[in-house]
Amino acid sequence: MKITAPGLRRRTTASWYPSTSTRGQQHHYEKQRPIRLGVDMIQVTILSRHDCYLCDVAINVARRLQMEFPFRLSHVDIANDEHLSALYNARIPVIFIDQVETFSGKITEGELRQAIKRARWRRPISRILSRLRPSHQ
Repeated sequence: MKITAPGLRRRTTASWYPSTSTRGQQHHYEKQRPIRLGVDMIQVTILSRHDCYLCDVAINVARRLQMEFPFRLSHVDIANDEHLSALYNARIPVIFIDQVETFSGKITEGELRQAIKRARWRRPISRILSRLRPSHQ
């Protein structure tokens, strides 16, 4: 039995994301194949629409942050998918980090930077590497 503190909500993953068994295959909503390094990279997905100013801003902010933090970035045009359009049409841009809806609407670079840092910290390897310190002799 899992006990949670009152007032805490669990974030749900996106229902349109592929299951883990199909990850790594090319999907209709991915613009590029993911890059595999020694450590799994964070996946940032932006749901957008053509001629959406806030969507363009969110994509440009994410591209700037990619220079600072390595992560996979993809964006999905919801106009091509009726299901996504029905779910997210009024809330775009919607940003998912590792399949978890993190932001919708207007977003700042600082907010996205903090969310990416938190996502990196949730990964076990990041916690291990942060505790390793070079010995000074």
